[in-house]
Amino acid sequence: MSMGSPTLKLTLTPRLNEGMQAGMQVAYVLEAPDIAAGETLFHLPKVIVGVPGAQVETAGMSCADEAGALALLEEDEAPTSAWTYWRWTAPRATLGDLHVSYFAPVRLVDASTINGPLYDLRLEAGGLNGAGITFLALPDTTTRYDVSIAWDLSQSPAGARGVCSLGEGPVEVNESLEDLAYTYFMAGPLSAYPDSPASVFSMYWLSAPNFDPVAVGRVIERLYVTMCEFFQEPEPGFRVFARKHPYRGNGGTAVQRSFMFGYSDGYTQTAEELASLLAHETAHTWPRLDGDQGETAWYSEGTAEYYSIVLAHRAGFTSDAAFLDQINDRARSYYTNPLQTLSNHEAVERFWRDPRAQRVPYGRGLFYLIDLNAKIQAHSGGARSLDDLVLEVVTRRRAGEQVGESAWVDLVAAELGEQGRQDFAAMV
Repeated sequence: MSMGSPTLKLTLTPRLNEGMQAGMQVAYVLEAPDIAAGETLFHLPKVIVGVPGAQVETAGMSCADEAGALALLEEDEAPTSAWTYWRWTAPRATLGDLHVSYFAPVRLVDASTINGPLYDLRLEAGGLNGAGITFLALPDTTTRYDVSIAWDLSQSPAGARGVCSLGEGPVEVNESLEDLAYTYFMAGPLSAYPDSPASVFSMYWLSAPNFDPVAVGRVIERLYVTMCEFFQEPEPGFRVFARKHPYRGNGGTAVQRSFMFGYSDGYTQTAEELASLLAHETAHTWPRLDGDQGETAWYSEGTAEYYSIVLAHRAGFTSDAAFLDQINDRARSYYTNPLQTLSNHEAVERFWRDPRAQRVPYGRGLFYLIDLNAKIQAHSGGARSLDDLVLEVVTRRRAGEQVGESAWVDLVAAELGEQGRQDFAAMV
């Protein structure tokens, strides 16, 4: 917790008992937000990257401050290529603390549901899981808050537990509301490895998986420790969530300090496939550039690909032969993609309409970074490498600095001169 930040006290009540509509009862108290009449009190995506948000009903929402109940008005925000939000306003300014309460029902999924990013709040094996972005209606602000998260399990079966990316049970952190939104939540009769809330690394699941979760957890725990050492992580802590799909599909989605991966009976992943997926999503914890996600995806996905492969090999977790297989597999995937000649901007425009466009940043970023690393090493006689640039970005962002594409190009140019700028322009 920090001195001087306003507070947000959040209570989550999973509705999981038989005979009731499944979902999450959300209640929070926001310290004196001072929101003007007609300005956004809170907002929630109707749909984000193709995934629907919780169908919250305005009539069932309660919002009040020191002056009494606030009449809520609902309207749509201007849509973007990645999401459509709706927001709630009030005809008067807020006075004092804001008290908000509502019910977020789970999304109903079945064998016909299309696989996508693992954000939606859904029911699974007597529990529920999902990312806050699809069920937490929060103010649209960059303010950091002293956030407390409490679980009320009175409407859950005996033995139920509540956990999120930030910890199990009651949690107190200093976070932006965007970070809180991009947090995973899971509640119900869950299992864990290791089964200790105090663990730096934890893995959670609800359904009985078609793989050995303890064995997978041990592998990713070792890799996470290796990555923490490389990226000089000052506050280690990471959680993995496993979700079983009722449809054929797999994949993973990373948020801050955690990720969720999906699996199904119709697609059984091998231990090697799971290890590769988990390594990629874990690497997402550190390297990223500030800016529109679509425009910087080459970096976030490229660095996740690069370091998930390279660090595992450096640490001796994968053999030389396995390392080469992984590189060649990525090469085949990228260079046989019919859309690999699209510009980054063109790929972004098609990103959520064509799965082939979604794969472009992964391969393009990876092979740009491989090429860049070779050139930096050659230019410096082996004294410098890609690692120096990536760690510099991590250090700057950790200190609160905004680091976008232009700053990245400056770092590259400092190593390779004008050739570095030309290479970047060609990649884009």
